[in-house]
Amino acid sequence: MRKFLFLTTLSVVALLAAALLTRSGKVPMGLLAVSSQPAAPQIEARSKVPGVTLNHCSDGELGVRFLCDFGWQQRKFDGILLFTIASDPAVKMKIVRIDMDILYIHQLSRDSLADLGRYAKGFVTEEVTVAGQNAIKVKAFALGDPGDRLCDYYFVHNKALYGLMFSVAPKDRWDDYQFLFQDIVDHFRF
Repeated sequence: MRKFLFLTTLSVVALLAAALLTRSGKVPMGLLAVSSQPAAPQIEARSKVPGVTLNHCSDGELGVRFLCDFGWQQRKFDGILLFTIASDPAVKMKIVRIDMDILYIHQLSRDSLADLGRYAKGFVTEEVTVAGQNAIKVKAFALGDPGDRLCDYYFVHNKALYGLMFSVAPKDRWDDYQFLFQDIVDHFRF
């Protein structure tokens, strides 16, 4: 009986240790990888979203490094990384390389942004810097669903247009996540 109790306890401890190591070091499905920095600490971020622990993540296909939580639901399709940060409210982050003939960020006009079919009328743009690149920041509500608030960043790197996009629905929950989004933008790299 003692031997059985000892082996059961040992098995439970091993499973708990394996779960903790998996949570802190590897991402299921191999979509993301921890930065190659040895023993890099977790990021001290301004955002205080409960349950979110920011880590260095990367995607080799897009050639980007960014912050994410290993627990966020992830999907990758057609060169798009989509993360579900939360489901209630619906909070998402998308990183995408956009197939558009843009070589310089100033070629991205309000008309070409409207042609993307993402923004309701009245969206606001401003020039910012992301990863050392000139960028266009768009603050808007979603076309067809004014309950979704959007904040997107567009920039050109190696003659390709990229988007780093965030959405929150319902829009009145935006303030809960705005600092998290800004921390991700501030640490985004190629």
